Amino acid sequence: VQQAFLEGIRGHHLDLLQIYLGLAWMAGCMFVGAIILLSTKECRVPRQYLTQGSLFLTGLSITSLLFIQGYVGYVFFVWTYGISLGAYNYALKMYIYEKVRARNFARAWGFTQFAMAVPNLIGVPLTGKKLP
Repeated sequence: VQQAFLEGIRGHHLDLLQIYLGLAWMAGCMFVGAIILLSTKECRVPRQYLTQGSLFLTGLSITSLLFIQGYVGYVFFVWTYGISLGAYNYALKMYIYEKVRARNFARAWGFTQFAMAVPNLIGVPLTGKKLP
């Protein structure tokens, strides 16, 4: 959204980008959840591959941000990024649950959340940039 703001997109269009991101994130979670729940023994996708694939798609969508121009481009980016990020979040949670089971899941998920927050704790003060 900040990049879209810097490119001159203003008003309710920025709000719509945030709404689209939330809807896409929910769609990604539901898509991976359906893959996990509806898979049969003959055609089962391991949770590790779902996690890796969705993280790869998230990286591709972030890379595509370099080439985006205009509001329609940002809408496309927000939907692809949101779907892949939601898929990654849900697949990662289910993969960790598969590995540690219910007994130790709270501790393992807390550690995972901490590990994902460390770059934010270090990166934001290191760059020293303020949002507009």
